[in-house]
Amino acid sequence: MDYTLPYIGNINLKELKEDYHVLIETSGNTVAIDLNFENTSIDKEMADGINTFLQNIDKQDQHNRAVIAKDFEEKESETTSYLNFYLTEFDEAELLRIVGNQTKKKHSRRITKQAAINPDRIISGW
Repeated sequence: MDYTLPYIGNINLKELKEDYHVLIETSGNTVAIDLNFENTSIDKEMADGINTFLQNIDKQDQHNRAVIAKDFEEKESETTSYLNFYLTEFDEAELLRIVGNQTKKKHSRRITKQAAINPDRIISGW
């Protein structure tokens, strides 16, 4: 059964690929979407849920950026902990690969905030 997903295009719900990759423009940024499936088929109801998620990705992206930016301003926050983990665990090359050139001054709070609210990838699995 063919089904059309926003950004992805036509997929066969009974013969899914393991993953689908696409680059989109959202909020003035290029973002990679990775859509991953554990099974080789899904029902129409699941496809409808994915469709709704993708149709609303711009609104959700804007909401997420606002929440992350606000959370980042807290001294002890989920966002700060997350970024600090990556700043200590990865070297400069790995950070550049993950969030792009925004990490050149990897200990700069302004740069890391920008990296937190401007992800290069959205990964979803069903």
